[in-house]
Amino acid sequence: MTDRSHAPNWRPFVERIGMSRDAALSSVRNLATTAPTSVAVRAAWLVIGSSLIGVAVALLVEARLGLAPYDVMASGISQRGGLSLGQASWVIAAGLILTAAMFGRGPSRWSLMYVFLNGLTIDAASGLLQHPSSLALRMAFVPAGILVMAAGVNVVLHSGTTAGPFESLVAAGEDRGVSATKVRYGLDFGVLGLGLALGGAIGPATVVYGAFMGITMFAVSQALADHRRGRNLRAGEAAGAWQPVPDEQDPASLLSCTRPADLSVSSVGPHVAAQLDRQSDLSVQRREA
Repeated sequence: MTDRSHAPNWRPFVERIGMSRDAALSSVRNLATTAPTSVAVRAAWLVIGSSLIGVAVALLVEARLGLAPYDVMASGISQRGGLSLGQASWVIAAGLILTAAMFGRGPSRWSLMYVFLNGLTIDAASGLLQHPSSLALRMAFVPAGILVMAAGVNVVLHSGTTAGPFESLVAAGEDRGVSATKVRYGLDFGVLGLGLALGGAIGPATVVYGAFMGITMFAVSQALADHRRGRNLRAGEAAGAWQPVPDEQDPASLLSCTRPADLSVSSVGPHVAAQLDRQSDLSVQRREA
């Protein structure tokens, strides 16, 4: 009989494969711990995150090695409808938002703002970036796009806003007892299949993106969480919230860990207090000598 108690759990890694940017937001939403309280600050973070996502999509576009699943469909609509990639992404988002609204999950102002900014920044960044002539540079654009996309998703997450129609559809599925993973995979494979049918830009970068986007996104989330936790600990130490525990058998340790005002017979014990008094007397005798 095989012992499965120590078998590696591959499910968390498998569930991160094939993750689009909108599906990523719904997947990492539970990792959010704090969010800005000011509406202006939240809007600013949303603009920054959306801008990074726009740059990431533009990097993949200019690499010309294939796009992410969501953008494969957008590129197919763009080619057939004579729209820009950003405008095509608005068309897809509108359809998904209407579908979510039919299931009782209407869009919020943040969701609409996120969709608008995504399309706007994709077109703006695509106009600024130039197509590299070297294949090596084109290949370098792919991991760069994945990393920037992961950073943008985490910035949007930090804003604490509701972002993306996928989240509404995932929530609608959960309302009806369908797991978030099943809804996410259905949406990702659905837009990819429709993109293929429309002749969207698919290629090796699509496979690379699907394999590494989720893993990269969670790695960036963990790095940011560790940084925030370390910063909070350092702030606590600076404010005196953390104090080392003294060893009562070592008066020198007690002196180094405790402020003079905290030393008393009742707090440190008669034995240690007597040792401290003897050390104090020796110090006075040395100064008088």
